[in-house]
Amino acid sequence: MYDLKDKVAVVTGASNGIGASFVREILEEGVKHVRLLDIDKKTGNALQDELRQKYGKDKVKFVKCDVTDDGQFFKALEDAKKDNGYLDLLVNNAGVAEQDSFARIRKLIEINVTALINGTLKAIEMMRTDKGGRGGAVINVCSVGSLIPVSPMFLYSTSKRAAMHFTTCVGRVPCENTDVRVMAACIGVTDTAMLEKLTCYTKDLYEKAQKVLASHPMQSSAAAARCMVEMYQKGGPASIWLIRGGLPAQDVTAQLDKADEEMEAIIRKIDYQRMFEVRDKVFFITGAAAGIGAAIVKAFLEEGAKHVAALDVDVKNGTALEEELAEKYGNDKIKFYKCDVTSNDLDAVYDRVLNDVEYIDVVINCAGIMNDRPNAYLKEIDVNVTALIKSSFKAFDLMREDQGGKGGTIINISSIVGLFQAHLLPVYTATKSAVLQFSNCLGKEPHCTRSGVRVLTICFGCTDTSLFSASKMGGFDKETDELLAKSLGVLPMQTIQSAVDGLVHAYKHGASASTWLITSDRPAEDITDNVSKGYEIMSQGVFS
Repeated sequence: MYDLKDKVAVVTGASNGIGASFVREILEEGVKHVRLLDIDKKTGNALQDELRQKYGKDKVKFVKCDVTDDGQFFKALEDAKKDNGYLDLLVNNAGVAEQDSFARIRKLIEINVTALINGTLKAIEMMRTDKGGRGGAVINVCSVGSLIPVSPMFLYSTSKRAAMHFTTCVGRVPCENTDVRVMAACIGVTDTAMLEKLTCYTKDLYEKAQKVLASHPMQSSAAAARCMVEMYQKGGPASIWLIRGGLPAQDVTAQLDKADEEMEAIIRKIDYQRMFEVRDKVFFITGAAAGIGAAIVKAFLEEGAKHVAALDVDVKNGTALEEELAEKYGNDKIKFYKCDVTSNDLDAVYDRVLNDVEYIDVVINCAGIMNDRPNAYLKEIDVNVTALIKSSFKAFDLMREDQGGKGGTIINISSIVGLFQAHLLPVYTATKSAVLQFSNCLGKEPHCTRSGVRVLTICFGCTDTSLFSASKMGGFDKETDELLAKSLGVLPMQTIQSAVDGLVHAYKHGASASTWLITSDRPAEDITDNVSKGYEIMSQGVFS
């Protein structure tokens, strides 16, 4: 049992709802001091005044803070430690569920994923015993939507799944080195203001989301907060707790571990009868100047593609690829576009391709980064998650038959680390888990039937490309960096050709929302059943 007495805590999103209820609970448990972070200054100050009157002035302090501003967030954490001598607990509770525009989608990812990752890593750095701290805990507030795909709320579900997967990965970094426990609270439908602010990508999805929410038992924020206190007292590192329906907190870590084992146990290979043609199709491929991306471009041109638009920031290799393939297949078959997918370049290139060839049949989001270093992981999230989602929605809207399009295919590149917990790369693992969850949700019914757009997920194993090099890979701290460097020489690598052959096979045979494993120079394996079984196991107890 871990005791809250005399602990110093910081809680984000703390002015109302679950955050405010948790603050009340831990004050009753005897914490030395709790710092409330929120952007709602009026409500935050009112709560501060109320609690100071009851518990004393030194017990509570409200700080207006936007957690998406690293400067504000980190200063608030550092000030809490400076004022009290130490920091014992961070609760990343701030979150939003508004997802009806690209601006709000970006904000949702920044708050629910990026700020949570930033706060966790900063708190570990401040609390770890091997760096002068006294240990502690981080509680990341997730959702039942991180355990199961909630299709009407697929963006919110994606963000919370990424947060949970990050938590389990970073929580498994040897705790004996840090004495910091990182845990996830998967909270069910709770009577808070977030329900009133919920929006969805479309009106019909919002109506379906309301039906899904109504099918779950409602709990009070006080009941959820009491369960969070229980998980703090009992939870081990990387533990996952289900908090729903006003029931006692349930440690579901064992079920999730079993789900991971199911997804890793690839035993079936399924061939679909339906073949999707390559000939005369227009392809749009990001990250296409070198490595797997360039090999994909060549493979589909060899198969008879009408045209391939190849996007990348690497002008030198991209231009060379265009010249090589134009000479072999013709100038009208290939065109390279310089494009940073995290910028407005992406929309501009979509427009240019449509102007040149009138339509797009297949979009392959291949651009990716594998670097968790402090100066790189924000870009990693932008490229691997935010840009991929933006490109997928752009492609979905262009292709959808119910709005005048001709249908098509979106292929999103995840990784084997989306299927298990690669604790040395917690941010990269979180991004690829997010890709898996997002793509599966977007590809499911009714989205596929009404739109005529198929969405596939590819989980590549270690492939012999420049991505797996000391210059491009990186861990979030020095110790992890050293472990990664050692792993480079022993990782089993497949050839680029094997990876591309597998992707072409998946394109020709894959059903929408299917997941494909391509690793170790083996033929592509449809692992959709394994992934589905994994989610079934993870969702045990969610609906009953």
